Order: sequence, then C-alpha cells, then structure tokens
Amino acid sequence: MAAVTGDWVPRILLGLAVLFTGAAIYNLATGEMAEGLVGLAVGAFLGGVLYFLRRGEAQNEELEDWVKRNAAGIRGGGADRDGVLVTPETRLRQYTYVISLIVLAVRVPSRLRVLEHDEQALGAAVACSLISFVLGWWSLSGLIWTPQAIYKNLRGGNTLTVESLLPSATFSEARSLFG
Repeated sequence: MAAVTGDWVPRILLGLAVLFTGAAIYNLATGEMAEGLVGLAVGAFLGGVLYFLRRGEAQNEELEDWVKRNAAGIRGGGADRDGVLVTPETRLRQYTYVISLIVLAVRVPSRLRVLEHDEQALGAAVACSLISFVLGWWSLSGLIWTPQAIYKNLRGGNTLTVESLLPSATFSEARSLFG
C-alpha cells in the first residue's frame, strides 16, 4: 500500500478544515447552532488529522536523520537511541490508518517505530486499526481501504530494518572493507 505522499493531502485537509470552520462560524452567527457546532467539530477533527499527519512525518524525518548521523556507530555494533541499542538488524514498524469524509479518503502511515518489545507493536496496530474502523468507512475508497488496513495492521504492518535507512557505504568505506 502506498504511503500518503506529496503536499496535496495536507492542503486538502487544511482547505476542508478552513471551509468547515468558516461555515460553522457563519451558521453560529445566523443562529443555526446545531449546524454550527457540527461544522466546528468537523473543522477541529480535520485540523487534528492534519496535525497528527505532520507530526508523524516530522518524527519519521527526525529518525531518518538520526540514522544517517549515527550510521558509523550503527554499523559498528550499535548506537543508543532513547535507551534502545539500534543496529542494522533493528526492526522498524509502520501501520496505516484510513480516514474518510464522503468524497475524500486518505491512507495515512503512522510514524516509524523502533521496536524494543512486541507489546509496543500490538498497541500501535490496535490504535491504527481502531481509528480506521471508526473513521475509515465513510467513502467508497474507504470501504475498500479500511478492511485492507485493518488486516495488514493486525498482521504486523509494514516491517523494515534500520539497514534499509542507512546511507550506502561511501567509496572510502567500501575500499577499507574490501582492501
């Protein structure tokens, strides 16, 4: 399953959040309290989705930068990251959650998680699956993507190793390895 890429998803989410919030303010100003409150709730929800999407992207970028900065230590026996020894064989997991709003459905990858214990993985898998179960069904695409995401999450999500994030060996490193 492809990850959400590009700037179009955050832009659409921001646009919809502003649109719903603006309509909500108008409804509240004209005395339509119920519609105004629903609009505010939808606008706040979309803003929250945007926040978590950006936060996850930033955490993934920070992890990738850390791996690049510590590549020599990771290859040389491991580097400590928040009390976890990270080696090239350290497993990373990423789960997917689906959020739908009638005409828009997005598959959002969770942040990459350095797995120290499988209990961490189970909690993240269940959380992403619950988000999808509650919020993923509300469009035609969501009807297809939600069961796929739940199934994949409960089967372990996407697994990769730190080695796949390590930059390729430079020419001088390769020369020293092979004499």
